[in-house]
Amino acid sequence: MAAPCVIRKAEPRDIDSIQQIYAWYVQHSIATFEEAAPDGPEMLARFQAITTAGYPYIVAERHDGDGGGGGGGEIIGYAYVSTYRPRSAYLFTVEDAIYLRQGMASQGVGSRLLGELVRQCEAAGTWRQMLAVVGNSSNTASIAVHRKAGF
Repeated sequence: MAAPCVIRKAEPRDIDSIQQIYAWYVQHSIATFEEAAPDGPEMLARFQAITTAGYPYIVAERHDGDGGGGGGGEIIGYAYVSTYRPRSAYLFTVEDAIYLRQGMASQGVGSRLLGELVRQCEAAGTWRQMLAVVGNSSNTASIAVHRKAGF
């Protein structure tokens, strides 16, 4: 069953939650390929670089039964796309990234985030291919979300 949440455009005010979610992956997995968790200002700089380039960056926000969506809820996941590689052959190719708050896997949040990323990329019409690079074959949740979406 899907966790009730609203998918919306990420905003700078979400960075603290995004940083906390990302830091867990840095500290407990190899999914990020980073050895030290970036701090809030670094995550804000990364967010700004991605959004300034015109790429989608979204969050899943859970509200306690009010069905809200204007902010103020708990960020339970986030996702974005970014440049896959800088070479010209990859100009129209993007790579997705999806991170969920601990305990939110297998509740449909990742699928909803990925679906919205695909929808936004198709609507933009700028990119022709989206890739998922899952660097750890034991990351079965990420593999399952992407397989379910046809990757």
